[in-house]
Amino acid sequence: MNREACITLVKEQFSAINWAKFEEMDEMLNFDLYFGTAHEYYSDNPGDHYTWKGYSQAVEDMQALLEPLPDEMWFDCDGECIVTETDPEDYEGYWEYTCGKCGEFFSVGDDDVCVDGTDHDSNSFFSPLWVGGEWEKFKVRQVLMFKETYNHIF
Repeated sequence: MNREACITLVKEQFSAINWAKFEEMDEMLNFDLYFGTAHEYYSDNPGDHYTWKGYSQAVEDMQALLEPLPDEMWFDCDGECIVTETDPEDYEGYWEYTCGKCGEFFSVGDDDVCVDGTDHDSNSFFSPLWVGGEWEKFKVRQVLMFKETYNHIF
């Protein structure tokens, strides 16, 4: 999975989140977890988007900021550059069925009709064929955050 592409696509899809504030909070929390001195450091070097008010407050602020995000999403590994909250296997357009009348493959929702001019008839004796490509599920917050910060907060 292309982590950078996932991050870019999530940020585009959830553009209402203040990402500059998020990145600064993530950095400050990570700093505090490593050195335990974020209060001292960030009182002399305040952030442009977030003011350090202690670890507990930063954790609460981070959780509130990321609340609109789903826990997991799916990334299209075939280069389509799509992230979605819906499991691709639940999308009918990514499955092809064998028509019970003409034997051709069709997808649900196709405008294509059978040779006799009627709608295709899915043959229940054949398993549908997956045509949706390769997808990978990922934890949204885990991809966005420093590993240590994610592990301590979520």
